[in-house]
Amino acid sequence: MKFYYPAIVTKVSDEEFTAFFPDLEDCKAVGDSLDDVLENARSAAHDWIETEMLDDDYSLPSSSDTYDLKKTLKPDQSVHEILITYRMMDGWEE
Repeated sequence: MKFYYPAIVTKVSDEEFTAFFPDLEDCKAVGDSLDDVLENARSAAHDWIETEMLDDDYSLPSSSDTYDLKKTLKPDQSVHEILITYRMMDGWEE
């Protein structure tokens, strides 16, 4: 399954970036560069989705519109669409 969720990235300094997902409660990441924080954000979102899907009655949130999010950004922030690929393993037979 493929999911797209926007992440808000904040440049704290030249060597510190943070990211959070407005749609995924308490899903955050940090990194030393933009590439680093985006990779860590993808990993954090994957883990968040995996944890939710372990519940038999899971419900994943809808993804926010990046256009709407861009209207609320501060000067040191940017929005990035993050692709999360989650492989369902139940029922897998080789």
